[in-house]
Amino acid sequence: MILPVMGMGVAALVSYGWALTYAAPLGVSIFLLVLIGIAVAYSFNSLNNLLIDLYPTAPSNITAASNLTRCLFGAAGTASVNPLINAMGVGWCYTFIGGLIVVAIPLLLLEMRKGLQWREERFCRLDQIMERDGL
Repeated sequence: MILPVMGMGVAALVSYGWALTYAAPLGVSIFLLVLIGIAVAYSFNSLNNLLIDLYPTAPSNITAASNLTRCLFGAAGTASVNPLINAMGVGWCYTFIGGLIVVAIPLLLLEMRKGLQWREERFCRLDQIMERDGL
């Protein structure tokens, strides 16, 4: 279910950039921002659920690591968006960012395909460690 929402988010993000470029009415920009917000919230919630499912023995650690990573990428994105807009223009900048998201989708597909196998392998390794240590 996350792929259609991500597609909607990317389409709204790219459309938002071009709406800004062509000075579309304010209602269009607000509507696109709402769609982007829905996609981002849905994606973060799905990611957090996935991470907690993959690491059920340390949910607070994985949530903290996820938040730290998200905030670092947010800071990097905030710092780099102005130079990108100055270099390529608003519409192309948002198109580039949308393209980066699309390029990352195969990683999500890989996780969807192999995630359960990786989780089971990790649990087997943890069981072996616990047996070895007598826990």
